[in-house]
Amino acid sequence: ILGLSQSIKYSQDIEEMHSDSNDIIIASESLLELVNSILDINKIENNQLVVEKTEYNPQELFNSITKNMKIRIGSKPIELRTNFSTNLPEELYGDREKIKQIIVNLLSNAIKYTNQGYIDFIVDSVNEKGKSNLTISIKDTGRGIRETEKEKLFSKFYRLDSDKDSNISGTGLGLSIKKSLVELLEGKIKVDSTEGVGSTFTVTVTEIMVKPPIIVTESNQEPEIL
Repeated sequence: ILGLSQSIKYSQDIEEMHSDSNDIIIASESLLELVNSILDINKIENNQLVVEKTEYNPQELFNSITKNMKIRIGSKPIELRTNFSTNLPEELYGDREKIKQIIVNLLSNAIKYTNQGYIDFIVDSVNEKGKSNLTISIKDTGRGIRETEKEKLFSKFYRLDSDKDSNISGTGLGLSIKKSLVELLEGKIKVDSTEGVGSTFTVTVTEIMVKPPIIVTESNQEPEIL
């Protein structure tokens, strides 16, 4: 970051300055990820991480995440496809920020380890007894994970062997933190992956339903509250 900033300060080439600026942004994001990861690990190990519940609109949250992730894909030949259940409640009560953090990390990993193809961001909701059981799946056509590496995947500071000498950045803390966050929310996370084919990460959590979903009927196009 310092080196690129100095380069911009003395450069007269606009294209070079734009290129350096983009690299600074990428490096800054990596540094921010590292700092946040260390802070999160410290909170987890000292039992300082708590659930902070608020009311939020899940559809708006998922749409916002999708928009930001499409920007992160950039010029990569990857299609980010979404499928959000029409059964999603209009409003939920839960830890919005931790849900967001979990999804963003899983989508970021999918983008990082997928060179072409697609990433599916799928959310299903089963509503019963005032609660919404959310199933969030992130499926990619990336490099996949070796069978021998799956059991180590959620360990702290662990990165895939095939990437240790690559130019892919990362701390190896992300999935370990996300597993702790999911468990803090009393949910579950699992992975299904085939090397060379792709991976699917699935998170299940239960949130309190504040407002039920609104379904528009074809007959009169008026909202129908379930």
